Amino acid sequence: GDSTGVVLTWSATTSDRNYTMQLFGADWFRIRKMTLRATNTTYGRVVDLGYDAHYNVIENNILQGVSVTNTDWRYTVLLSGDFRDSANVIQNNRILNGSYGLYWSGSPSAFEPGSIIRNNIFENSYYRALYAAYHDGLIIEGNKITTNSSNTNFYGIWLSVNNNPQLLRNQILLTNGGYGMNLSASGTSTLPVKVVNNFVQINGPVGTVSYGIFANSGSYHEF
Repeated sequence: GDSTGVVLTWSATTSDRNYTMQLFGADWFRIRKMTLRATNTTYGRVVDLGYDAHYNVIENNILQGVSVTNTDWRYTVLLSGDFRDSANVIQNNRILNGSYGLYWSGSPSAFEPGSIIRNNIFENSYYRALYAAYHDGLIIEGNKITTNSSNTNFYGIWLSVNNNPQLLRNQILLTNGGYGMNLSASGTSTLPVKVVNNFVQINGPVGTVSYGIFANSGSYHEF
């Protein structure tokens, strides 16, 4: 099927309905082969998943946010924030624009298990392409991240307080400095943090701060 054949757009005008599609406590949904688009330049979120949403699959879609030069998360293309949303799969999507491409967070008291972010293309996020916090065993695999962002503090992948994640075969190309990966993650001797077969290229003017892979904190990292 063609993901451009079914198109859902929405121009959100209030913060409490800032989404084109919301999965509110939803379980076992499969969202696939669609174009989902946000069009409002003040509230530009595309998908909002939360309130204990489990076992959902979002795959083979075009998720198109608005083009911004803003760091506010109300412009996040795909959001799961501060709930225990377990075993959700985000794969084979094209994720365009936004402040964040994907913001995926549990909470300090409720780490999320079983999330998979695989084989997605992130294009032209302004601030962060992929941010994930408070996960157990998160798999980030085979994603491609490129951006035209002018933000010299751009992060391709930012992990904050994660347990034994796996980052495998991702490609990151930044054109104006920044961080390819910034990792705050811990493993164990039997379940280490795995950062394997990733490709990071960072270009930018002379003097631009650039880090390919920055292991910010944690233990038991396997590169």
